[in-house]
Amino acid sequence: MVDPGIKDKIDSMREAFRTEGLSDPLDVIDQVTCLMFVRELESIDDACVRDAAESGARYRSVFDGRFDMGGGQVDRSNFRWSRFRLYDPLRMLIVVGKGVFPFMRAMGPDSDIGWMGLLDDAALKIRTPEALAQAVEAIEEVCEKGNDARADAYDYLLSKLPGSHQTEYFYTPRHIVGMMLDLVHPRAGDSVCDPCCGTSGFLAAAHDRIIRDIECDKGKIGPDATDEWTLTGYDSNKKVIRMGAMNMISHGIEEPRLRCLDSLSDQNGDSEKYDLVLADTLHLAASGPEDASRTPRKTGDTAAMFVTLFIRMLRAGGRCACIVPDSFLHADYRGNSSVRQALVEDNRLEGVITLPQRGALHIPASVLVFTKTGEGGTDAVWFYEMVADGFTLDLRRKPTAENDIPDVVTRFRNPEEESGRDRTEKSFMVPKEEIAKKGYDLSMFKYKRVARKVSACRPSAEIADEMVELGKKLCDELQRLRDML
Repeated sequence: MVDPGIKDKIDSMREAFRTEGLSDPLDVIDQVTCLMFVRELESIDDACVRDAAESGARYRSVFDGRFDMGGGQVDRSNFRWSRFRLYDPLRMLIVVGKGVFPFMRAMGPDSDIGWMGLLDDAALKIRTPEALAQAVEAIEEVCEKGNDARADAYDYLLSKLPGSHQTEYFYTPRHIVGMMLDLVHPRAGDSVCDPCCGTSGFLAAAHDRIIRDIECDKGKIGPDATDEWTLTGYDSNKKVIRMGAMNMISHGIEEPRLRCLDSLSDQNGDSEKYDLVLADTLHLAASGPEDASRTPRKTGDTAAMFVTLFIRMLRAGGRCACIVPDSFLHADYRGNSSVRQALVEDNRLEGVITLPQRGALHIPASVLVFTKTGEGGTDAVWFYEMVADGFTLDLRRKPTAENDIPDVVTRFRNPEEESGRDRTEKSFMVPKEEIAKKGYDLSMFKYKRVARKVSACRPSAEIADEMVELGKKLCDELQRLRDML
């Protein structure tokens, strides 16, 4: 939960950016993210200096030496967060804009720090000294409160991404992420991947879930516990990848394994590599059928291309929970039905959960849960219609008591109790054979029956008699009116 004081500072900072013309939520969060990386660099460098002093190893601080700011050489120590944050706002703007950001870009390709390469195109877009000083102060206050506060504050900042049509898709609501994790239960030892990771909400949440389970099982986390699994993400948007990396760092993942890459392209050679795939495909646009040339089935629909990719990337026995647009479930666009057939016939499709429509774009979507087997295993598919997720469905998304998520998880975990449910209920099972007969249509409403309410009706004769009486009264009133003329 975000501290109210921190929340107010973040909101004030966003308003200051908006006032100076930086209104795109993606740009706002990218600027904050880059500044947080600047602070993180000093923390890492200080830790390396301490370790070298203790071990006797040789290490030269990245802040040793001089750097050309364009108007002459300056001491790199001026680029330390702890130093320039104490400057007056105007001097801070000059040092950060002309020194710190170019310095970070220059050292990126050759740095031993993996995420430095994500800053090779970073630039300061903040134009007023006051807005920069306000951002630096807010970041310092948040980070001083510890990792939990920083993670909560950054999650809150990312939650503002759905503020525009261009950025809605980069953020999956965290309560939906939590529900999907409950369905597939990531475990220590799992190799987890999000091939369209956006701001890395799935990866950060999976990390937190695994850490929590380790703490419950062992009492504490061993020094090598976090080496027992891997978290990997891909996205083709550099700004969003930066946000994803910072999100993971804020959740305690020191070296995020993120690549700026279109995972549908030939550059992605991952095959049978992961135990768990988590993804939200709604924000992706297809870059062309040719990008699916490395997948077993060529298709021009983005969701179908990604589902095919997920199957390819999973090991036998691997699990997947992914969000897809409902159009994938029933449309026969360039081979969608063949991909759905592969889910049902070649693997074990366990559930299709219809989500409430959310946000500004109102795109109907569902969660698919399946296990890769390569040899079938689907006897029946479980369907659930969510009508509430704990928040209002307007743009404000205020908390509300109506919430189907606990019921979804409970019913999914108890399939033996689902087989007897009537198809007028929220959830029910559909045999594989019936799905096959209907062209592997996975839309819940293809199988759901609507319970018709039979209302008690008055006898027709009684209604007719009443109408006659009303007619007589009307005639009497008209006659009285005529007599008055």
